[in-house]
Amino acid sequence: MPEHLPLVSLVIPTWNRKDELIACIDSLLRQRDVTLEIIVVDDGSTDDTVAAVRARFPGVVVLAESKHYGISFCRNLGILASHGEYIHQLDSDTEMPDEYVISRMVRMLRENLGLGVLGGAILPATGGTAQAYGLNRGPRVYPVMSFVTRADGLRACDWVVGCNMMARREIVFQVGGFDLNFEFGSDDTSFSLRVQRAGYTNCISHDCSVYHKPSNSGRRPDESYCYGLTGGRFLIKYYGMPYFYRTYAKFPVRIAASFAWLPIRWLRHRMAGRQLEYDSYR
Repeated sequence: MPEHLPLVSLVIPTWNRKDELIACIDSLLRQRDVTLEIIVVDDGSTDDTVAAVRARFPGVVVLAESKHYGISFCRNLGILASHGEYIHQLDSDTEMPDEYVISRMVRMLRENLGLGVLGGAILPATGGTAQAYGLNRGPRVYPVMSFVTRADGLRACDWVVGCNMMARREIVFQVGGFDLNFEFGSDDTSFSLRVQRAGYTNCISHDCSVYHKPSNSGRRPDESYCYGLTGGRFLIKYYGMPYFYRTYAKFPVRIAASFAWLPIRWLRHRMAGRQLEYDSYR
């Protein structure tokens, strides 16, 4: 790593995940050969997440919202507050496998200017640690897991999972950050697809992957419904109504759900005034 250590802004949205978040930050503070700006965006937690993080990690920036706005809103809010040359999105239930994950990601992005989003996730609870994964477009655009081992090096994929994704600052702003219409789910696929359509190649690597330990806390009781809703929106926005109808024609409830809250949520986020503008917080 060169003498000048690059600044990486880590944006960590969280909601009622105090213990997992503390473990995540502890693993980040052990990273070497890189300078970190850690930004926690609390999405209206009802536990003592904000107080605990501020007390234990005085050097961490904590942005606390009084309401629950959703994942894309939090990601954008963290981006606007960031100053790093690289912006790294992490889920609060992730941990770094070793001390050089972030420095390796920076090196790969520096050496491969055609790279868009870089990341990967390891699921120790289900698949062990030998494989990491990203997502590729499968039949009817449904995501299909793409696995990579350490021996595979970099592997192109369509979508990098949102629990661990890094990109250069200029690319994040070039595509406009995260789409506020995806309040829960499809935020990462939407972002990755727009980066891909801008001419960049998204990649995963085992060396750039984190342990993702999906937590039962900080989850919505209507999670399956929300995933179905945002999946429908994703198809409509990026592949058009005819494709959406052919895919969802047998599921009229899903069709209704995909439209039901769209105008209300769009208006609410517009009124919140969190729009991405390049370098607006530098």
